[in-house]
Amino acid sequence: MDTYELDLESVEEALDLSSDQKLVLGFLDGVTPESEWINELELGNVLILQIKGELETLIQEIAPYVKDKGGTAMRFREFLILSPPNISVDNTRLS
Repeated sequence: MDTYELDLESVEEALDLSSDQKLVLGFLDGVTPESEWINELELGNVLILQIKGELETLIQEIAPYVKDKGGTAMRFREFLILSPPNISVDNTRLS
């Protein structure tokens, strides 16, 4: 399988984020409490988390929060992309 490089700097530049919003990179591995990721979403930040473990177990608190608030949760390869309700994730080019 070819390696795929994600140019996060270009992604961040293309997003129309306010000066207090940011892309937050991290690992979804159960070490960081889910409440910390939820707090980042409440601040309006977009999360790009590398999944390290069983996804369904790792997002038990995050998934309902994102759904209830109207945010986006999308898996892309080994990453989970979470966005607050005011930022949509366009995945139409993936099909």
